[in-house]
Amino acid sequence: MAYRTGVIAGAISILGGILLLLRVSDLWAFWPLIPIVLGLTYIARTVTPSTIVWGGLAAAVGTLFFLDNLSLAPVDFTYVWPMLIVACGVTMVWKAEDASRSH
Repeated sequence: MAYRTGVIAGAISILGGILLLLRVSDLWAFWPLIPIVLGLTYIARTVTPSTIVWGGLAAAVGTLFFLDNLSLAPVDFTYVWPMLIVACGVTMVWKAEDASRSH
């Protein structure tokens, strides 16, 4: 697990350095990479259902915002909030299922 985390952290460092070398004028457009990387790191580090759901959700929301910042796909918040509600529900169901299996 530490290997994956190190690889992801190294990749972020490499990407950041390349962006600075290219003198990207609007680094703020790249902020959605933070939840993408954090979400993927969560998924890589654990196998619990709730962590996978929240990591996937963070990566998905970050991807939507990143695509919006690059003008590749417009993001409408009417789609983001329902994704959060669905993730909460899925997490609750998985936790309830895990609790019923352990009894």
